[in-house]
Amino acid sequence: MNQQHIYWINNNSIIQDFYNHIEPVNNNRILFSGPFGTGKSTFLKEFFEANLDKYNVITLNPINYSVSSNEDIFELIKYDIITQLLENYSSDLSLKSEDFSNLEVIQSFVKTKMDFYRLTKSFIKAFVPGTDGLVDFVNELKQESENLIAYKEAINRSDEDKLKDYLKQFGDIKGSMYERDEFSILIKDYIDRIRKKINDNEEGKEKEFVLLVDDLDRLDPEHLFRLFNIFSAHYNNDYSQNKFSFDKIVFVCDAGNVHKIFANRYGQDVQFSGYIDKFYSTQIYQFDNRKYLNSLIFEIAKAKFIPPSNAIYIDSYEVAGRSAFYTAFELIANGLISNNLLTIRGFQHLSVFGAAAGTFTPATSLNLRYQRIDYPFLGLLSNLRQLYPSVNNLLHAIESIDYNPELFKAVYDAYQIETIEKRILRYIFPFLVDTQTAFGQRDRIITDAAYTFKSKRLGRDVQIHYRVTNGYENNTTFEYTDNSGGNNKMVNFNLFEVIGIATANCIKRGWIS
Repeated sequence: MNQQHIYWINNNSIIQDFYNHIEPVNNNRILFSGPFGTGKSTFLKEFFEANLDKYNVITLNPINYSVSSNEDIFELIKYDIITQLLENYSSDLSLKSEDFSNLEVIQSFVKTKMDFYRLTKSFIKAFVPGTDGLVDFVNELKQESENLIAYKEAINRSDEDKLKDYLKQFGDIKGSMYERDEFSILIKDYIDRIRKKINDNEEGKEKEFVLLVDDLDRLDPEHLFRLFNIFSAHYNNDYSQNKFSFDKIVFVCDAGNVHKIFANRYGQDVQFSGYIDKFYSTQIYQFDNRKYLNSLIFEIAKAKFIPPSNAIYIDSYEVAGRSAFYTAFELIANGLISNNLLTIRGFQHLSVFGAAAGTFTPATSLNLRYQRIDYPFLGLLSNLRQLYPSVNNLLHAIESIDYNPELFKAVYDAYQIETIEKRILRYIFPFLVDTQTAFGQRDRIITDAAYTFKSKRLGRDVQIHYRVTNGYENNTTFEYTDNSGGNNKMVNFNLFEVIGIATANCIKRGWIS
């Protein structure tokens, strides 16, 4: 099984859901939100490839702009759009002198070239008695008319010549914040012409132009808000239309993270909704493929499983039959996924799945070496460690999980959840108690012990009482109690709290790195 197949998530249901979101005509700005590393870019590529008959897509990757000064970003946007239009739709364009509409030329001329001060001064002077002001005003108006004709002739130069000059000298051009300079008009004109030609050739099909602004969550805050502000300035002037005549613009980021950056930059008291709602027409689209990633865990682990060299351990660790070890790993991974602490990108780093290899020494006083394979928790940590940049990142993720068994009822029934939880507690208990209790017993089996910890969730001490009956480790019972109010009460606690404690102990003692 090749890597591409292993990490492919069946997005069909999400594709239909996103299509229902993007398809309405009035939804012309989309904020596509999801945590970093969840596969947003991969999904959108798959979505637009599945809808080639409906959308023409121009993609911007602003991460490429981060090496440039803020003033250049607007020019870089235009440069990328023009380049992609020429590369992808050159057959639909005739690069020769174009006849821009008089209205567009006049709009651009008035906004960027006309000398209002000189013309207004002459106009006022024309109505002052005893002067030649009227003659001056007529002369000034004539001069502006000549300027307009010259401006239109400049615009109607060969597109090819203009583009060559623009692209060749691009490195020396500073960005302009004028919303409709010559090349902005050119982009709009190209898109309108390509759209018309494609729709005329494909009768009955109305393909829309989409500007996909990807990877915004990779930008540093300064460039992120500079880019947002460029589009925001346009919407302040004309909220009904998208920049450059695109039918739809899709902004791809983690809206929650943008909110944190916004609050850090502008203060907690500044209203974020008034800023961000310019970038979506109806509601933020929350991309969530967690339930599909949950179903993918089994395929990934099975493909990466390396059987233990000692055959007596194979059944204990194998994946195909969903061994006790695998289901423990699956529940922990599901907890991380459900809390947005593990993404598909993390699983790309899983190179092998199985038991931990080698030996370890629990304590120098015991003067003994133990096989890691005999301690499944070390195997769980070994597999989970591969999903994070460092063991401390893994520990932080485990400690951040808000464990709610209700989240797992779609995957397991109540009996399975309880069984897996007890199994995990049995795995981790030797790494909670002191080394003498855990590793100094005959046959290395704990038969009766208790561990007390302060639960952050409950705000008080909780005792876990571990007892083995009939001398067989699988016949293990647990009691979780506290002594609040002088009563010994059964309590519910966050399983991941004790997993985190056991993980921290293993890191401290050098058993996982």
